[in-house]
Amino acid sequence: MRWIFFLAALVLSACNTNAAAGGDYVCTNAPEISNKQGAVNGAACTTNSDCQYGVCSHGALQLGAAPSGTDGVCTKDCSCGGASSQCSIDDSEANNVHYKCIKGQTGGKSECAVACASLADCQKVNPRFTACTASSPTFQTGVKICTIQ
Repeated sequence: MRWIFFLAALVLSACNTNAAAGGDYVCTNAPEISNKQGAVNGAACTTNSDCQYGVCSHGALQLGAAPSGTDGVCTKDCSCGGASSQCSIDDSEANNVHYKCIKGQTGGKSECAVACASLADCQKVNPRFTACTASSPTFQTGVKICTIQ
């Protein structure tokens, strides 16, 4: 009987997104499109409802040292597992737009970012992007991504 309660508690806890011991971000729910007409990853937003995946990030991963009050960028969590967590499923070959998963330097959450070779790649998604860079104090990546610096 104790095992049933243990399994039930385990299943219920798997439905949450939270911080694990040590502060690392843990995501257990794969992202879902909540607004089919919403903006794509990387597009400017002000609220979560503006975005396809319901996440308008105002955090430092892609916005860097952007002034407060700056629009956020639409994104999704790419650390949850499952096919919908993969950033590349949102790539647009027709528009030559590709996404990569970036992870915060401090063990924070991971999110999808616009991959780039030049600033022009960034600005076709969001004219507010100011840099195409592979180095930042806020994220870990091996590829260049679009940021506001």
